[in-house]
Amino acid sequence: MVGKETFMEDYFASKNTMNFCGVATMSLGIVTKPDDDYEEIVDIDGKDYRKIIYKDGAIYGAIVQGDLSYVGVLTQLIKQKINVDKVKKPLFDIDYSDFFNETENLEFVY
Repeated sequence: MVGKETFMEDYFASKNTMNFCGVATMSLGIVTKPDDDYEEIVDIDGKDYRKIIYKDGAIYGAIVQGDLSYVGVLTQLIKQKINVDKVKKPLFDIDYSDFFNETENLEFVY
């Protein structure tokens, strides 16, 4: 800022939602790969579009169009900087239950 070059580290601050021509869209964090070290994973299913920007077990950003039901999970994965490499299923299939375990006395723990 003010002539000093800075780098954004908290990508969660970048969140936008809009509805254009009846298509709900939300962007979280960074929406394009900053360099080739990042992966871009895209899922298109009918009218729904989802893209995740991912690197070293962390999700840095996403765009979701159409069905926004998955953005709650994505928001927390980005905000909490949760390592998704521990989950052995596709990124778009991850849900809250993948990060909780049950103790012997049936309490849920992260």
